Amino acid sequence: MANPTSSGRATHARRDLIGRALVGVAALAAAAAALDALWSLGGAADAIKVVSAWRAYGLLVFSALFTLLAARPRAYRGVWEVVIFHKLAMTLTAVVYQVRGGVADADTIIVADGILTVALVSAYVLCRGWSQRPAPPARG
Repeated sequence: MANPTSSGRATHARRDLIGRALVGVAALAAAAAALDALWSLGGAADAIKVVSAWRAYGLLVFSALFTLLAARPRAYRGVWEVVIFHKLAMTLTAVVYQVRGGVADADTIIVADGILTVALVSAYVLCRGWSQRPAPPARG
């Protein structure tokens, strides 16, 4: 019969791996979207160049945040909650705009940020992102 403690650790390790993979995929998707947005900056109309740059740089920031969370999911107190808030807020904002008569790209935001919100919440639960573990001691 397997040791219940080692079985529990294996379950936590599997959940952690799945959660980290979810947020890792989110990091890659955000990086790809950032590259696409950066590539498109040159062709953006003058009226939206600054907003387009803001979006591109924001996607790079989110890619970096997701990468940090994937690497050490319990090391960044509050980061999970901040990124989940942002993605949920974007999804709900797009839903409101869509209901009020449709705004360009609202449907795309609903799908993309909605899926991302579900993935992030799932990863947060799987990785127990609310629990803080002290960093291992430095070796040197």
